[in-house]
Amino acid sequence: SRRLDQLQVVFETINSRLSEPLTIDELAALVFMTPSYFCTFFKNSTGFTPTQYIHKIRIARSIDLLKSTSRSISDIALDCGFNNLANFNRIFKRTTGQTPIALRAQLG
Repeated sequence: SRRLDQLQVVFETINSRLSEPLTIDELAALVFMTPSYFCTFFKNSTGFTPTQYIHKIRIARSIDLLKSTSRSISDIALDCGFNNLANFNRIFKRTTGQTPIALRAQLG
């Protein structure tokens, strides 16, 4: 609980800056830790690496946008902080088991 309290500022920063580039150095500085210690601390506290967590949050947001809008997949990828469509598609498929196009088609 105390660990998660320390990370609250990190979670808030990730959520508020989802469409922007985020670095481990920047997130570590928010909680006054070295990047190496921050990564270990974050993983021990959440079960995810910082990068895995950021991807998880970004993919969840992209799923919401795929469900609720008719925007293009590339626009959604950019809006969710992915500056490369191929990278977005790869991470999306790894996370959900399907491509963004397949998910949108499934939703009808």
